[in-house]
Amino acid sequence: MNEEEILRSSGLVLTDSDTGKEGITLAAILLFGKDSTIMSVLPQYKTDAIYRVKNVDRYDDREVTITNLIDSFLRLMDFGKKHLNDVFVLEGEQSVSARDKILREIISNILAHRDYSSAYPAKLIIEQENIQSFTQVEHLFLLRIIYSRLQYPLIMLLILRLVQRLRK
Repeated sequence: MNEEEILRSSGLVLTDSDTGKEGITLAAILLFGKDSTIMSVLPQYKTDAIYRVKNVDRYDDREVTITNLIDSFLRLMDFGKKHLNDVFVLEGEQSVSARDKILREIISNILAHRDYSSAYPAKLIIEQENIQSFTQVEHLFLLRIIYSRLQYPLIMLLILRLVQRLRK
């Protein structure tokens, strides 16, 4: 298969059923696009990596990635490797990097399960005792849980409005 056939078979090039025109999908732009192309299509797209150990009110180090998903993954992995120790772990008789496995899982989930239409940035936060990740999807899920446990929907409406104001 050549490059074009690979893109077609993976659904990254599609034909619009209304116009009959062929074009690349948003997924193709996010995976392989140049920064300027991504910003022209999704100006709100960014992933925020924060290292917060000494200065817990702000941050000690930060990297904002606005590049394609492949480069974002590599940059976020490098950020995590820079700030986390790699302890010795054996898997059977083989030495493995627990740090790299954990980072790979967290970062791939951040990039795969985010809402790209939302202006809320995905976040990777490394703190003294833990690593946190946040995406808009998780916040909406948390709000749905809160809503399902509330007896008074008006309270939920007030919480949603408060969250919307905090985002501005």
